[in-house]
Amino acid sequence: MPYSTLAVTQWLFHGRSSFGVDGFERAKLKFLSFQKDLRGQHHIITGANAGLGLATATALANMNASVHLVCRDKERGEAALRSIKGDDTQKDVHLHIADMSSIESVKDFANLWIESKRPVDVLINNAGAMLQTREVNKDGNEISMATALNGTYLLTSLLLPALLLSKNPRVINISSGGGLTCRLDVDDLNCTKCKYDGTLQYAHAKRAQMHLTEMFARKFPDISFYSMHPGWAATPGVQKSLPDFFDGKFGKLRTPEQGSDTIVWLASISADSSDNFDKSTNNGKFFFDRAIANQHYFLAGTALTTTEEDKLWFNVASLCKHTV
Repeated sequence: MPYSTLAVTQWLFHGRSSFGVDGFERAKLKFLSFQKDLRGQHHIITGANAGLGLATATALANMNASVHLVCRDKERGEAALRSIKGDDTQKDVHLHIADMSSIESVKDFANLWIESKRPVDVLINNAGAMLQTREVNKDGNEISMATALNGTYLLTSLLLPALLLSKNPRVINISSGGGLTCRLDVDDLNCTKCKYDGTLQYAHAKRAQMHLTEMFARKFPDISFYSMHPGWAATPGVQKSLPDFFDGKFGKLRTPEQGSDTIVWLASISADSSDNFDKSTNNGKFFFDRAIANQHYFLAGTALTTTEEDKLWFNVASLCKHTV
């Protein structure tokens, strides 16, 4: 499914004014300062070795949360662990090696967690991949969609029992502004029907995460589900996958810490009413700079019908070989 021309036009207009560092500086004037003590809470973050994931993990560890980094690469994961802990031996940070694009790897990690009988207070599905050429994993799934969509669906589904052990369980899916620019083809998640475009496929995966968030929220109302857009942030992933964009916007992009601000905020919302945050009203919503944002631009035609949403859920479950 191609980009929506109208959505791309609105995205560029909106992005230039709001998605970069200047937009963040304006938005934060309305932010309320907060410093939480998250001691005793278990926070899982996928793709936590760099960029938004590392910035989020660092912030949550500084709030005394028990932070669990889920990384595909052991060496990079260990470097992230050292970076977060520094000289503070009291920080409760742990490394787990798992590939979010692999059904087997996700199941192995989830099974070990369930066996530990620990709750999951916050699950942050951050792992993503933007490829230049189409690649499939041993499950036969295209890796970009397998990481962001399949990994999100499968890990969340398998950890539902642990999430329900928490007093205030939350799942935060890290989407992207790119997801605003296209309509998802629910019948071609693996991108087999059209010429492969890695940037577009990444946008499709991030669009799919938004829909999945809404669907999980409807199916499991005892858990809070949110998706969010970090803005245009200067992360290693952006620098590697979109070098022209990175270089052209350099100096105007957000820092990873600014991009992760809304993630940390959502992960820190209290179970009581002290944060003036209505969980039931906000469940399933898409956030940008600590506020609910539109998931669809005006007349862009990116929304799915109820039938298409049901088909998306069925197709993802089929790709993951797991139904919840």
